[in-house]
Amino acid sequence: MKRYIGRLAVSAAMGAAASAATLTIENKSLSVVYDDSVGSFSVVEKPSGSVFLKGGKLEGTAVKEKVEGVRDAIFGTGKSIVVTQVDGNSV
Repeated sequence: MKRYIGRLAVSAAMGAAASAATLTIENKSLSVVYDDSVGSFSVVEKPSGSVFLKGGKLEGTAVKEKVEGVRDAIFGTGKSIVVTQVDGNSV
């Protein structure tokens, strides 16, 4: 269950961008940014620019972060931010 709760996903036709300290996935409605330098994430509603989740934290210690493609039966294809922790779990 931890694997699916922690997975940060915004589905359906998303673009992905990465830089030295952040990973971003987005669609026309939402933008999710994971900042690996502090281990936190935020979610912004794009049409209004409202940040409705700021400074979210995952349990555990992250050792690797990446953006990967996902497929969901309801939402279709998209991208997710996957964080691998020191114990080998991915969230």
